[in-house]
Amino acid sequence: MYLPGKFLLRLSLSLCLTPVLGSHAAAPGTPTTALTAPYQGRSLCCKDPSEFTFTPLPDHGRIEFDIDRRSPVFEFQSGLSGFSAFRLPVINEPYLLEIRSYLRGGPDPDKAKVYYPIVALLTSDLLISRRVGIEALVAENPLQERSAAPAYRISIPVDALHGKEQYLVIYTPQELVAVSKERASNVPLANAAEAAREAFLGASAEGHLSITVITANSSR
Repeated sequence: MYLPGKFLLRLSLSLCLTPVLGSHAAAPGTPTTALTAPYQGRSLCCKDPSEFTFTPLPDHGRIEFDIDRRSPVFEFQSGLSGFSAFRLPVINEPYLLEIRSYLRGGPDPDKAKVYYPIVALLTSDLLISRRVGIEALVAENPLQERSAAPAYRISIPVDALHGKEQYLVIYTPQELVAVSKERASNVPLANAAEAAREAFLGASAEGHLSITVITANSSR
């Protein structure tokens, strides 16, 4: 099944229409609908983001992590998703966050899958100040210096001095994970949004990711 451009446009719009991170219908319980097959047998972690556990990010350098069956599940505006939550570093200068999601399943496009990340930046009162979606993903080649494996990257500038953002949450759209994958021939991997639009790579509910904090005095 192809993912037409209108689907991604509707998905992107639905992710930007509200400053609230969670669904109004969210409540602790066990998912049971057909759309939630990847989350069967897993309970929702929290009533709202105030119950999230936020892992502190380093002032510089990279951390790696997995979003998998051990990760908490929450009902976001885009549906259920396993997620990771972080506290932004307090740095007295603007810095750059690079979030990478690595391909799984080997080089065969028929088997390869990727966790398509949505990145939400939250204020101290846990309202969304920015949300960066799959349209911002850029494909990385393993031959490039900054990537040891095929990956998709999102780059987000942060101004800690003048901004009010304190938290970061990474999750994936439920509807994208639920859509069946069918390989399209001769689809260029210019960016992840194009790959998703053509269903060239399957969307996964699980993935290996990394976050790199880059300051003016740090190397990538």
